[in-house]
Amino acid sequence: MTFLWQAWDKQQQDYLQIPDLTLSVRLVTACLQQLPDILTGRLPATEVLFPESSVANVEYMYQQNAVVDYFNRIVADWLVRGVEQRLKSDANAKIRIIEIGAGTGGTTAMVLPALAPYRHAIEEYCYTDISKAFLLHAEQRYGEDAPFLRYRLWNVEQAPTEAGIALGAYDFALATNVLHATQAIRQTLSHVHSVVKQRGLLILNEGIQKTVLGLLTFGLLEGWWRYQDPELRIPGSPLLSPESWQTVLKQQGFSRVVLPKVQAQCLGQQVFIAESDGLLRAYQAQTPTEPQAIDANAKPSEPLIVNERKEHAREHVISVIQQALSTTLKLPVHVLELDQAFSDYGVDSILGAGFVKQINNALAITLNTAIIFNHSSILRLADYIVATYKTEVKPSVAENPPAKHVIPIANNSIQEANPEHIAIIGMSGQFPGAETVEHFWQNLINGVDAISELPAEYWDLPVGYQPEQVYRYGGVLTKRACFDAKFFQYRATRSRIDESASALDIARKLAGVRRCRH
Repeated sequence: MTFLWQAWDKQQQDYLQIPDLTLSVRLVTACLQQLPDILTGRLPATEVLFPESSVANVEYMYQQNAVVDYFNRIVADWLVRGVEQRLKSDANAKIRIIEIGAGTGGTTAMVLPALAPYRHAIEEYCYTDISKAFLLHAEQRYGEDAPFLRYRLWNVEQAPTEAGIALGAYDFALATNVLHATQAIRQTLSHVHSVVKQRGLLILNEGIQKTVLGLLTFGLLEGWWRYQDPELRIPGSPLLSPESWQTVLKQQGFSRVVLPKVQAQCLGQQVFIAESDGLLRAYQAQTPTEPQAIDANAKPSEPLIVNERKEHAREHVISVIQQALSTTLKLPVHVLELDQAFSDYGVDSILGAGFVKQINNALAITLNTAIIFNHSSILRLADYIVATYKTEVKPSVAENPPAKHVIPIANNSIQEANPEHIAIIGMSGQFPGAETVEHFWQNLINGVDAISELPAEYWDLPVGYQPEQVYRYGGVLTKRACFDAKFFQYRATRSRIDESASALDIARKLAGVRRCRH
């Protein structure tokens, strides 16, 4: 180990001769110091790269660096050129731009000032990333001066419609050093292509050369090794060569690909300008995920309420977690659901570091950031803390517990675990404009408005009945009277149930049972 440190000390002196690499070298040194814990899983790499949820360490690697700024300036110049061309053909055009995996905003910082003369024509600049930490950072850093900025969580491996991003809606898509960090580059480019208008441009800025500095920093992150198409990548790296990029871009519907600075490839980076053919292609809606392992020896959870003192301790811990989550996400406490997964709120290993630190400070305990992935909601984390840190939590609790009150939670405690018993649950439903759950989901994806003018039978009111107000529009269930009284062995006189919501409820439950698979 001593020999390795001596070798690194010698190597870093060479790197430090280049001022722009100073921060990168410091970050590599920090990662190497924690490498045993990172490799054994005791410490997430994100806690070193993003300590206490701060993006400062990484931010300056993507800004105030001659090479980085050079290529970001090329992105900004080509975007401005495209905007000018668009306004030349249509002076009243409203430009929509989406930046994919915007991260710390290194490219954004160069692009926004360049767009200033055209801000009247910018309808939307959609700043996307997989981590909410970066969205909060962008809103704080750029939001005040760029009112057209919008912020959206999007993992580009996910179909855009699942993230609420419209297909074929954007004139320009920007992506800097992000698309390579995905499992399947063809699927990723298919998703990018699907959000760009016909003849819209993807301005892609990507590394094309693997380096020791990159491997010992971002190479410690899970995303670096996600790729499953090694034949397209530079060996031992998720990066693609310029030739490989050109090939897959054309395969995925970008009919014209231009490299404006071919001569700059020696710098290890390249910008690609790709024009979309506007043809929507089929793409995989979801990236398969591995099933979560089930611990067959896990002990059943304790009942939620053992006694008043334990309940009081639990409520106190829940309150601390809520407050920490509220501060982290900049959301009011009342919108946080107790059983909602932290990941649903965009909490990842970056935001999680600051979130967990707040909890540790408030309760005087020592949680590891990784715990929020094992106990992934406010309730589950609270139960874990109360069970694990009984002594530490008690002093924070008043001697006299308050009067009991009802907490609106679902008791999901598992009283008995048997790995051989598996329940498969069916699902069924009927909705306005949709007779099935699948149809309803497609309506949501496609933005279908199911509110319509009420049919004639809704106006057939009993003689003498004068409602206080008459409504012309509503959400109508087309088969609300489909109750099979004979099947359910209801007497004929009771079959009037088909006029009530109860009939529909029973029918849908039966459909749900029929959809079960054993």
